[in-house]
Amino acid sequence: MGRRSAHRVLISLPEHLLSEADRVAEASGVTRSELVRRALADCIAQFDQQRLRDDCAEGYRMLAEEDLAEAEAFIGMKA
Repeated sequence: MGRRSAHRVLISLPEHLLSEADRVAEASGVTRSELVRRALADCIAQFDQQRLRDDCAEGYRMLAEEDLAEAEAFIGMKA
């Protein structure tokens, strides 16, 4: 992963979360910073995927409503 520039960010974590992060980082063979970068990237990707799913679902709902309105108008014209 190519990095253009890095910025330092100070965050506060509860002791238990920091201990778990260190445990996972060591077991994964990465630094704490790399673990946080990966976790944040995963979180953002999941957020974006959920937003896309929600947008698609809303689009399908809107299309269904339009299709229903057109079908009802068509049926009304035939009656």
